[in-house]
Amino acid sequence: MTVELTAKQFKALGHPARLRIVHLLGQQDSLCVCELMRVLAFGQSFSSRHLAILRDAGLVSTEKHGTWVHYRLTAAAQRLLHPAQLGDIAALQQDVKALSNVGCAVC
Repeated sequence: MTVELTAKQFKALGHPARLRIVHLLGQQDSLCVCELMRVLAFGQSFSSRHLAILRDAGLVSTEKHGTWVHYRLTAAAQRLLHPAQLGDIAALQQDVKALSNVGCAVC
């Protein structure tokens, strides 16, 4: 771990959409883009762009399931986010509640 990489990771977390995405990913083993889009009401290109930034910063990894890509938090992201207590933020609590109502029958 370098100072530069850590700074890049914090910068990636500096956007509310990306913070919401990593918080949701922390609630599940993995999520596909369609699940994130439904919960967060983001468009596909917006979601994919922010996931790419998180992946580039080493905060999420991808796993291919057929034609679908699932995203998961990396160990580095889990260490970085653990002390942040994101679960105390009301908007993020609402996202988690919405996640429990969303399932993807396709992926």
